[in-house]
Amino acid sequence: MNISIKQNEITRGRLLEHYRRYSRLELEDVLKFLFQSSFGCEHLLADRDAALEYIKQEYAGVDNSLPPLVEQLDGDYSRVHLSWLGAGLSAETLTSLFVLSAKKEPHGREALEEKLAVARELILEGKLTLDIGHFDATVAKWRELGYPAIRHSEAFRASYRPAYRVVESRFAKILPILSRIDTLLARGEQNIALDGVTAEQRSALEPILAQIYGDSTDIRLI
Repeated sequence: MNISIKQNEITRGRLLEHYRRYSRLELEDVLKFLFQSSFGCEHLLADRDAALEYIKQEYAGVDNSLPPLVEQLDGDYSRVHLSWLGAGLSAETLTSLFVLSAKKEPHGREALEEKLAVARELILEGKLTLDIGHFDATVAKWRELGYPAIRHSEAFRASYRPAYRVVESRFAKILPILSRIDTLLARGEQNIALDGVTAEQRSALEPILAQIYGDSTDIRLI
């Protein structure tokens, strides 16, 4: 199967899954989903200390009873909801993942335009109940502006109270392990041994742990 056709099928599936999960979404929310899938979090990166403080402030308003949630976007990124901070992950570690994920995507515009074409097809097929005229006019204006970052709609914010950070999916996959480490660190332990880590996880984890925790903590993967 042609790579482009296969990717379009993945995009269709991810968009429809997102639409089913958030039935009250509006056009802005679809565009934001596709923007984040194409560009990740590069548009949100500020200095690390400011990013950390903003995460802490935002988490203060999050429902602590919510289960930790990760939403895979249509690409190499995921939305990591701040509910993970109630499951042991520290705000410092989430900030590190956010900063490590912030990078320039050289083919982001091309990817976004391919995904927008898929979204348009779904609207024409009646699978996304959005107005095609409004879609075309909004996307045309957005393109003229150079595809700047876009906000969630007020309806989406009121209905779902989104509170997340976009990080690379390779980091999202190891959140349970990072949460275990942060829980132990919060107890004052400095020498941590994690067993049951696969060889694949170990090769992915070791450089990440070095970037997040540095030399201040002895973490052994066995």
